[in-house]
Amino acid sequence: MFFLVSDTLLLLYSGLKIISLIV
Repeated sequence: MFFLVSDTLLLLYSGLKIISLIV
């Protein structure tokens, strides 16, 4: 379960980075 949460946080972080790059 910890890995799942960690993976989700990593995904969200990558998404935010991509969004900042686009904006």
